[in-house]
Amino acid sequence: HRSSITQSLWKLRCDEGADAPPAPNPDGTRYPSQSRVSIRYNLTRDAELRERYESAFGTMRVGVLLEDMDALAGSCAWRHVDDADPVTDPPILV
Repeated sequence: HRSSITQSLWKLRCDEGADAPPAPNPDGTRYPSQSRVSIRYNLTRDAELRERYESAFGTMRVGVLLEDMDALAGSCAWRHVDDADPVTDPPILV
C-alpha cells in the first residue's frame, strides 16, 4: 500500500501535460531547476497523514519516508529526461 504522498508523485508522472517540465535546451540538456519536484507534508493539519507516518512508539516511520524519497527521486529523474514531446515514447526508468 503506497502512501498518499507516493501516490501523488506517481500520479504526477502519469498525468501528461498537467505539470510537464519545459522542453529541453536545443542541445538536449536541462537545468536541474527545471526538474524540481516538491512535496509538502501537512502533518500538523492532516491527522490521517500524520498517523500514516507515526509509529506505535510516536516516532517517525522511516520506511514510509524512504519510500516517498524513492518516489520523489523517480519523479525528478522522470522530469529531467522527459523530452516534453507527446509523440515520442515516455522515458523508461529502472
